[in-house]
Amino acid sequence: EQRWRGESLALPWLSLGSPSTVSSSEFLMSRGGAVKTVLGEPSAAVVSVKPSGDCFYECVTQAFSSAGHDVTQMQGVFSDDGDDGAMALRRTAAAAVDTEIFNQFAMYHTAGLPDFNFMRKVENEQMLRERMLVAGKSAGC
Repeated sequence: EQRWRGESLALPWLSLGSPSTVSSSEFLMSRGGAVKTVLGEPSAAVVSVKPSGDCFYECVTQAFSSAGHDVTQMQGVFSDDGDDGAMALRRTAAAAVDTEIFNQFAMYHTAGLPDFNFMRKVENEQMLRERMLVAGKSAGC
């Protein structure tokens, strides 16, 4: 069991050349500092996002925004007039639902994974797409 005491954390997926490393003491001292080092981006920062049922999509939106991009305008993102970034990403995820994704989600729900309770009344792909378009705030999250 690694306890993060002076060891280095190798992150080979960060680089096409030699592996990047972050000292564990730096990792523990400052998540923001570690994020900057790992990403090689001096302006990177750790920010707090309130749980809302849309917080994953809000985090992705905020990450794009911090790099000067509007996620609703990115290639491959489906966005209707009036969509904020979170809804555009929900719309994009919903558009990707196919039989395989529906079956996986149904299996996870049947297995009792709590994050898939939303599948309780979802009977087909179209119902899943429609459910994915319900913002977390609207779903009572």
